[in-house]
Amino acid sequence: MLRTVPRTLLTMAILGAAAPSSADPPPIYRFIVDDLTSFEAELIDLDPASARFDTGNGIVQSMDTERLLGIEALRFEGPGTRQQPAWATGIRSRLGLIRMADGRRFTGAPSTVRNDDETLLWDHALLGRLAVPLEQIDRVQQPRTFIGTGLPGIIPPATDSDRVLLINGDELEGFLVEAGTVFTIETDTGEVAVQQGDIDQYALANPAELLSGPVLWLADGSVIGAPSLRVTGGLIELGAGSTGETEAERPLTQNGHEQSWLLDADGMLAYVPDARRLVPLGSLPEADTLVRESAAAEPFNARPLVWSSPGETVFMLPGGATWFAASITLPIEARAWGDATLIVLADNTELARVPLNAASPTGRVRVQLDGRRTLTIRLEAGAFGPVQVEARLEDAVIAVE
Repeated sequence: MLRTVPRTLLTMAILGAAAPSSADPPPIYRFIVDDLTSFEAELIDLDPASARFDTGNGIVQSMDTERLLGIEALRFEGPGTRQQPAWATGIRSRLGLIRMADGRRFTGAPSTVRNDDETLLWDHALLGRLAVPLEQIDRVQQPRTFIGTGLPGIIPPATDSDRVLLINGDELEGFLVEAGTVFTIETDTGEVAVQQGDIDQYALANPAELLSGPVLWLADGSVIGAPSLRVTGGLIELGAGSTGETEAERPLTQNGHEQSWLLDADGMLAYVPDARRLVPLGSLPEADTLVRESAAAEPFNARPLVWSSPGETVFMLPGGATWFAASITLPIEARAWGDATLIVLADNTELARVPLNAASPTGRVRVQLDGRRTLTIRLEAGAFGPVQVEARLEDAVIAVE
């Protein structure tokens, strides 16, 4: 089902930020280059053309973004990555979140201001008020506070029709006609009106899109387009502009002047100059049943994938794929009897083999894919048979020319 309304640019408001204290140690980033090797360094400055960094020897070096695939903050802990422990107060909070069809994310809360039938107004703590086209949304979770020990699960993606999950656990299925203080859902039995406050989550049956262009992952859990990002002096400057390949966030102008935003660079979780060149394995269609959803924003949108029994999955590689890398773990709960081998193949040719057992519960693979069309992940049982044969892949990404 396609929504036929025109695509509308997202709008944002100005945000100012104070410079970080000079007493704070500089954040350290992992720099990922085009063959999926990496190194750790302090980021000095960054712009669309190049990055400058210090690996710890006091010598500032430079790298063109043509070779740089991405950077990721190390030893990071921010508000988008943890929840208040239930045992502390018995009360847990969940951020509101929009997940876009192309992988962008915006934390915050729905605005109480009425807009129109085709857009959702969303208030973001950093970016201001966003006008988000319904045709670009994958899923939305409302901000909520819970008393107890558990949070509701994440609503799965919609396929043939939109889905609305109510706070009382009931679910409506059909077509979302209007989103505002009152939601109108057209079901098989007619239109149903639901107050916004009675909704926990909803998913819209919009087709998935590929993330492209410069993208920034923020500490609050947001993932935003960043076509004209610059980092210098401990601050991130976001200006107006578009990647040309896909819609990107663009500010409104006031009195003919483009708006821009300054953010504390400590809030940068990850960045890629072009998301088309660093593709998460979990974003491929074949990974749908393997991906484990997370409330936090995974750097590069590289969500974990889990194989819970022996078997194999064949992935169709994106055109121009050159390298694949991933970290592999035998889950702790499977280490009593778990004995398995994870095998990586490309076009049915074995490229890597990783044993997984109590003595060797982790491993990492990095294999070259030049000219290959398929990638196969196969999990085979070892000496103890299929009991506790499991594997978890993290940071699984594909480099693309």
